Amino acid sequence: MDFLVQIGREVWAIEVKAARQVDSRAAKALNTLTAREIRGLKRRVVVFLGPRRQRIGDADALPLREFLKELPR
Repeated sequence: MDFLVQIGREVWAIEVKAARQVDSRAAKALNTLTAREIRGLKRRVVVFLGPRRQRIGDADALPLREFLKELPR
C-alpha cells in the first residue's frame, strides 16, 4: 500500500503501479486490510496506466485518469 487518504470520514487505501496491466498481485496488500486495522476504511484502489477499470478482489483497479476524476475537488 502506497497511500492512505482521508476523504471526509472515509479512508481510501491506494496502491500505485507503473504498469499497463495489473492482476491479483497488484492488490495483494490492499485485499488483506480490514476496517479493524484502519478505522474508516471504505475503499481499496489500485491506480495503474491501463485503459480499463477492473475489480481485483475487494479493490477497484482504476486507470490513472479515471482515478483523478473520482477524487473530490
